[in-house]
Amino acid sequence: MLSGKDPQAGTNSIDRILESAVYLNWKDFTSDSPPNAVRLEYRAAPTRSLKCLKLWSCVSRGHWRLVCEYWMEPDPTHQQGIMFTKTYSSPGFTRMLDAIMQHQEVFSMARGDLRGWVVQIGSPDEAQCAAARRDMTEALERITSRSSAGTVSIPMRLAADHPAVLPAFSDPSID
Repeated sequence: MLSGKDPQAGTNSIDRILESAVYLNWKDFTSDSPPNAVRLEYRAAPTRSLKCLKLWSCVSRGHWRLVCEYWMEPDPTHQQGIMFTKTYSSPGFTRMLDAIMQHQEVFSMARGDLRGWVVQIGSPDEAQCAAARRDMTEALERITSRSSAGTVSIPMRLAADHPAVLPAFSDPSID
């Protein structure tokens, strides 16, 4: 469960959909052994949209390893999009994160101060993974419903093809 999570925010919150993406790709955040926890750090732009996100993995207490970072805008120190460190990769997380970050307007950001936030996520159980599949499916459907006919984005198409989402997601506009 998210630390500091607003229970009223539900599946519409950016926290919840990011947590769902992490749960659905948990196995990809292992290098030597499964993580005990994952930490998401994100910062907002003045427009209250996320401008960057970092994902960290903890395999032993107090020892965090950077898994990846995602930047909405390029600058001299980083490129735009997702970048994994040498020991990690996750095509599924990449696709889901691209869809989420490119369609942030679909999700609520209830916190008054989003300039910087840290969310810690523990190892998911089966019920949490099932809820994450349902929430991701609903989120992808919300994104699709806000897109004009025939304009579903490439990240959206790829995220919908993820094995954890595919059986439940059946939008004819994606075919």
